[in-house]
Amino acid sequence: MVNFRAVLLTRCQREFGKPSNPGFATKREEFAKCEDESKKKRLKRELYNEEAEAQRSSLGNIRT
Repeated sequence: MVNFRAVLLTRCQREFGKPSNPGFATKREEFAKCEDESKKKRLKRELYNEEAEAQRSSLGNIRT
């Protein structure tokens, strides 16, 4: 028999043990240094989408 709490605890520990995505920091730096408005808008949109995807992934099926 599978113990739900043990499985959930193990999965949470693995998820929180993962290093933060270093791509966000480099993209933020690139966004801050960018001077071209069209490229800056594109970078902002990409960064927002990637951060939103990471947040959805980390929250999973949590309901309020």
